[in-house]
Amino acid sequence: MSGQKAVQNGKAFESKIFAVLNQLPSVNVIKDIPYPSIYSAYSTKHKTKMEFRAENISLTFETLDAYGNKVMKTRLFKTLNIECKYQEDSGTTDEKYPLVYENALISDAEATLFVYEDPLKNIKRGALEFMYDKALNSGERLIVMDFDCFLANVNKQYSMSLAPDVLDQGSELFQVYHLGLKALESLSRKRFNGVIRTNNQCSEFFDEYLHCQRDFHNFVARHGVQSRDYIPYLEQLRSLRANISTYF
Repeated sequence: MSGQKAVQNGKAFESKIFAVLNQLPSVNVIKDIPYPSIYSAYSTKHKTKMEFRAENISLTFETLDAYGNKVMKTRLFKTLNIECKYQEDSGTTDEKYPLVYENALISDAEATLFVYEDPLKNIKRGALEFMYDKALNSGERLIVMDFDCFLANVNKQYSMSLAPDVLDQGSELFQVYHLGLKALESLSRKRFNGVIRTNNQCSEFFDEYLHCQRDFHNFVARHGVQSRDYIPYLEQLRSLRANISTYF
């Protein structure tokens, strides 16, 4: 898989997570929240952002009791960082898992939820076993779930009926019609990032573009795609992409 395709799949997976979180009653969701990393102690220039933070969210997960026995526990988290990882090929994504674990231990949130999707079973089995074992022995600082488990968990906790196939429809539609900022693919990432940093208007358009992308997935998760009422979202995304392109 190309690097660009991997990024697209990762963003689509994040959008599915966001679509689910956005529908949980009384749960506040914040995106791109800064958090301390184990590297921060060695460099003030090292800055890290978590995909999402959910406030006041309930989850049921496996942990250890006072005697070291495995038990299921339901807990309300006032602050929960959420790390999303999608892996479709045998790349190096799973080599970053120890960093996720180490960062979870020093996080300013009550815990970190690691949600992954592995459709072709290409994550190294040892990597997953490592994460589940570390989560179990982390003192509830790290929780690990695959996407189906996460979805079933919130469906049960909040008496909902979100379906994986509907959420996948949203991701598929987005990838078919909006493969990122396609008009900008020929531009270097360095140049694009430079414009985003120095031009406030372009940066605002880009933030709006990402927000619209997630709203689109949220709409599809709620209503499906049969009525084609999602078309206005696609039109808005095209318009925002055109606006961004004018700055290059």
